[in-house]
Amino acid sequence: SDLFTAIDHEEAEWEDADSDEDHQAMPPFGGSDAEYADVSNFYRHWLDFCSRKAFGHADKWNPKEAQNRQVRRAMEQENKKARQAAKKEFNAEVRQLVKFVQKRDPRVAAQKQQMKDNA
Repeated sequence: SDLFTAIDHEEAEWEDADSDEDHQAMPPFGGSDAEYADVSNFYRHWLDFCSRKAFGHADKWNPKEAQNRQVRRAMEQENKKARQAAKKEFNAEVRQLVKFVQKRDPRVAAQKQQMKDNA
């Protein structure tokens, strides 16, 4: 739960610095006594996670060092691809983490068992 809070705070900091939109806080993980609707809401939101960060650290080139406009554009294109790949990888890692946690969450297991018993 602290990890998800940290990711959410990081996203909020990024959005505060670089966005006109207000940050929508992710639903809390909740405790063992949380309603299943809240648990389900948490997982639904996090499984749809998409980072708003720019991933500038993934840049391969500094376009300011380009000899001409054509080279600069090529550098910017490569940087854009690298940032998109880094973002895609980060989003996939977060979603994979969510699935890992969800699979081991006793609240989810209890709900599945209850649905099985009621069927």
